[in-house]
Amino acid sequence: MFKKLFFVLFIVSLSSYATKPHVTSVKADTEKSYVYWRGNEVGGFHDGNIKLKSGYIISDHGKLVGGKFIIDMNTITNLDIKSEKYSQKLVNHLKDDHFFDVEKFPTSVLIIKNAKKISDQNYNITAELTIRGITNEINFISNVRLRGNQFQAEGDIVIDRTKWDVKYRSSIVGTVADKLIEDNIEFKVFLYSVSR
Repeated sequence: MFKKLFFVLFIVSLSSYATKPHVTSVKADTEKSYVYWRGNEVGGFHDGNIKLKSGYIISDHGKLVGGKFIIDMNTITNLDIKSEKYSQKLVNHLKDDHFFDVEKFPTSVLIIKNAKKISDQNYNITAELTIRGITNEINFISNVRLRGNQFQAEGDIVIDRTKWDVKYRSSIVGTVADKLIEDNIEFKVFLYSVSR
């Protein structure tokens, strides 16, 4: 009797979920989507891109409610250095263990925990960002355009890298002033849905 009751309740719960077509999951296009990064230091900066490995958003009645994105740290590139030799040298430096330690932590993860709509297309997002196996909560504003099974989103994220144990040439480890790399790293996220 108990097994029959459990089975009936299980079927009812599945039916209930199935009757919510307004809740949809839409995959991100990993060919188009990317993350732009920028790091500032005394007298200059470096920047580049990182590709998305996988990802999706969840919408409810056409509003953003969640999502998860896996970032492929092995794809990090440099844009500002014109010399191929020195550009690659910087990329290798960023992949090393005093920065992102890509061999040990090949991916970073962003999980949207809450999305509050603040205007027509803008959301105040609370998310968990995992870098180097360390997870911290972040907040940022994102412009999200949702239409059926299509979306396009952009967001500016600024993090204090030391919270993810990236302390190379940081002021908190006593780096002399003219060698400092700013603790804040800027990210600009560009996300596009898979074309249908």
